[in-house]
Amino acid sequence: MERTVDGVIVLDYADLLSGADLSAQIEAAFGDGPDALGALFVKNVPDYQSRRLQLLPFASKYAALPDTIKATRLSFVLTRACCLGPSFSLPDTQQAKTTHPESSFSFGWSHGKEKFDGKLDVAKGSYYANPQYDVPTTDPELIKSLPELCSNNIWPEEDCPGFGDAFKNLGRLIVSVGELLGKQCDSYAERHLPGHKAHIYESIARSRTCKGRVLHYFPQASAAIPAAAAGAGDDSQYASWCGWHLDNSALTGLTRAMYLDPQHNEVECPDPDAGLYIRSRSGKVVRVSIPADMLAFQMGESTQIRSGGKLRATPHCVRGAMGEKAVGISRNTFAVFMQPHWDETLDAPAGATVEDVAVPQWKAGMTFGEFLKSVFTYTY
Repeated sequence: MERTVDGVIVLDYADLLSGADLSAQIEAAFGDGPDALGALFVKNVPDYQSRRLQLLPFASKYAALPDTIKATRLSFVLTRACCLGPSFSLPDTQQAKTTHPESSFSFGWSHGKEKFDGKLDVAKGSYYANPQYDVPTTDPELIKSLPELCSNNIWPEEDCPGFGDAFKNLGRLIVSVGELLGKQCDSYAERHLPGHKAHIYESIARSRTCKGRVLHYFPQASAAIPAAAAGAGDDSQYASWCGWHLDNSALTGLTRAMYLDPQHNEVECPDPDAGLYIRSRSGKVVRVSIPADMLAFQMGESTQIRSGGKLRATPHCVRGAMGEKAVGISRNTFAVFMQPHWDETLDAPAGATVEDVAVPQWKAGMTFGEFLKSVFTYTY
């Protein structure tokens, strides 16, 4: 069983593609053993490295645009005539800006809108879009009631040409690998967790709500330690760039981060303690370094609910780079949240209790759309 020096399980893409029995690796990564990190890597994914290198620099390019442009420029890749018919018109609010408050800023550009530990998160900016469907639905009632999932993509093609294509090319690749991994997780659940079905593959394959997120962590202006990193004796010391949290997805795919200097040249991570941190099942905090040629995957709360808590969502955070070498250095990365369809019911297995599920915002009978709305009330 292959592991990295950090203890992360490594799968080969060829084994996923062939349907080899990887249940031992799935259990080691996602099971309830004390050493399970809730994450694994996949190596040898065709075209992954080139698509990563194509997309991630766009995060810095877009973040560097004046706020007036980010707030006013918008281009929809799909045209009315070829996709929605000549009579279709977009709401004025969507024609006016690349920020989208109607969706709680979960489409287009978002900066300083999310809250962690009750404080607005200004350390990073994000660009959100659906990597598979520019227009997930044309039903106006769905768009109105579930804008966080059903809104149209927004692409700043005038100011960042090529950004949308690069986003979708990498995002779709990650989803395709996630579907293969989902089959393995489902197989593990059916064999080793009697009465529990994770439904990960089905959720991803059916869904029109996958969400991609390009993240740009802004460079520090000085070597001072960020306030969130100054604490001692608890996990807050690790969460200076992104606080401890769980994803809402079935699975989340992650790329290795790219660090850039002020001239947008790629550099090595300037701080050996910076980066992604995960809390293992035993509570141990582990820094996880994603190799440049591998994709990372971790569990989200939707799978925790559907498995009755047998497959747990992955607690994680991001620690910012500190020290003189970190001044002026930004961090870019990409995550794809493979989420259930908006109307999919998040049922726990028969006999599973609320305590087993252990997801505070969940209630029996909730659809994913309803669950996400309940989560957003805590986040924004």
